[in-house]
Amino acid sequence: MEVMKIIKNVYIGSSSKFAEKCQDLAVNLSDIFNINITRRWWQHYVKDKPEYENHSALDFYKDSQVQMIRELDFRAVKEADLVIILVENEYKLTGALIELGYALALNKIVIVYGKAKKSAMLSSCIHVFDEKQLFEIIKRAF
Repeated sequence: MEVMKIIKNVYIGSSSKFAEKCQDLAVNLSDIFNINITRRWWQHYVKDKPEYENHSALDFYKDSQVQMIRELDFRAVKEADLVIILVENEYKLTGALIELGYALALNKIVIVYGKAKKSAMLSSCIHVFDEKQLFEIIKRAF
């Protein structure tokens, strides 16, 4: 899949484990390409917050803040011209894979950045393994 469209808005999805790398990537994309990041979820994610430790799974999923975060993330994916899913060392992603599927359903361009586990479901994505490759693809869209 070739990136043909002008990229103005990008959503970066990943695991909370890679929040710092997502933040660094967002800064670089903003500074170098003047790209708008549609949501900086790493500034607001709820995982590992003490108030959720004692919640059952059902209570967690019913929590209004958790539902609001889901809605904001989906809205950010919808607003994006490009969705980047950052993964390292075949780490198992959960929420980011849902965002990836949603992006594909919306016919968004999706780049998997890093080494993902092999899956037929990722075959329609662009795969890059370092920032240089990622930036080369984005440069072609300008």
